[in-house]
Amino acid sequence: MNNSIAILLASAILLLLSVCAMGEKPSPTSIVTAGEAATAFASTTIPVPWSRRLALYRADLAKRIQRKNTATLRGTVTYAGAVLPTPRDLTLQMQKQGDKDHCLKGDTLSQEWIISRDKGVANVVVFLKAPGGNFFQVPDNKRYRTDTITMDQPFCAFKPGVVAFNPSYYDTALQKQVKTGQTLKVTNSAPINHNVAWSSSAIFNTGKNVLLRARDGTLLIDAKPCRDHDAGKEDVLKISCDIHRWMSARVVVLDHPYYAVTDKDGKYEIKDAPANTEVDVVYWHESMGDAINKAPRQKIKLKRGENTQDFAVGK
Repeated sequence: MNNSIAILLASAILLLLSVCAMGEKPSPTSIVTAGEAATAFASTTIPVPWSRRLALYRADLAKRIQRKNTATLRGTVTYAGAVLPTPRDLTLQMQKQGDKDHCLKGDTLSQEWIISRDKGVANVVVFLKAPGGNFFQVPDNKRYRTDTITMDQPFCAFKPGVVAFNPSYYDTALQKQVKTGQTLKVTNSAPINHNVAWSSSAIFNTGKNVLLRARDGTLLIDAKPCRDHDAGKEDVLKISCDIHRWMSARVVVLDHPYYAVTDKDGKYEIKDAPANTEVDVVYWHESMGDAINKAPRQKIKLKRGENTQDFAVGK
């Protein structure tokens, strides 16, 4: 056994002993194997003393929120104002386009505010956030996904206009974000060309601008919720079409699965959330702007089983 392998194994053993020394009980969501520990110490290309990595790992253990029991949070988001906002009429803008005949077949009103008769607000992203700079340790059965979110352009609007995306989770052993496998794609099923430009104010999401040909154009969006070695943060992507300037959509990017987007009646449901835990429930609507860290939130202690919490947005 050469010296490097011996050092690596010794580091892994020390890491495991440190977990035991902290009083951690092994569970399906918190146990760290020797292989994971060894990977954690070998995962960076920049030389970092094992003692420093051990300190970082211990700090991560102190900040994580584990799911030992599960809770469901559901509720309704309603419009707070007495007078409902009037959607913008996009007909005149569409009539100036060369492909106006197809655009006018679809929605001709702006989609920012979609409000039901009972004042329920659609397309509000409701998500949990670990308070105090902590983060959620995503359990094994929620870490890997095979689903795809599809945002289409059948006419001259993005459908749906707001989605939430969970492309990665924070791995405590590796001390970095790891891909979940969930993908996000923008398609063009219309018989006209669209141009998709996506961007973010965050430097780790560089964006892209791509022409999507009629009927078969597809763009995969490779976005992150935060920097690779951060945890418990989120980002908002803006999506637009340079051909049809009124087209706009938003994507909220998260590093955990505890979120929902309200339906046409303003209802949401978040399942399998950590129970017996105090969390912040954040609710964000695109009218609030893209600085999602400034979105309103409410501190709630989720009990095991069913929980209900309603919110209101708008003036």
